Amino acid sequence: MTMPHERTLSMLKTLELLNELANRADIHIPEEIRIRAQRLIRHFPRGREVKLLAVYMEQNIAAPQLFCSTEPGNSKSLESAFLCVKKLDY
Repeated sequence: MTMPHERTLSMLKTLELLNELANRADIHIPEEIRIRAQRLIRHFPRGREVKLLAVYMEQNIAAPQLFCSTEPGNSKSLESAFLCVKKLDY
């Protein structure tokens, strides 16, 4: 079963990957893949939107706990991922 922090991390890493596929000029990516990535990323939730949704879900007991803004334990991978995609927010 996927945990909320795993789902959140997956969303952020997918955003990062789509951005790389859509915008990296220094690596060879087939044009069809680049175009598809550009189309997908246009409507993909940004890091700040994922975080806002996660905080909302954490604060509202009736909301399904699909995402989270912090990880259980001392792991910093989720915090690091939010920082990494922050530059993609526009």
